[in-house]
Amino acid sequence: MLTRWRRLPDRDPGLPLDLLPPDWPGMAAGGLFEQLDTLLRPAAAAHAAAVVGARGRSPWVRG
Repeated sequence: MLTRWRRLPDRDPGLPLDLLPPDWPGMAAGGLFEQLDTLLRPAAAAHAAAVVGARGRSPWVRG
């Protein structure tokens, strides 16, 4: 997910919203990324901690 998200800034011209076309996907992409991050972050952090053998709290878990 993060790899695909990183491509967006290369394609996003960084213009103010009122100068972008009405169907510009940047805002929707940002919202989707936030939703997926919230959903997937805990499982991804647990998996990474198990694979790496992290000691203590995982740095990938918010809270």
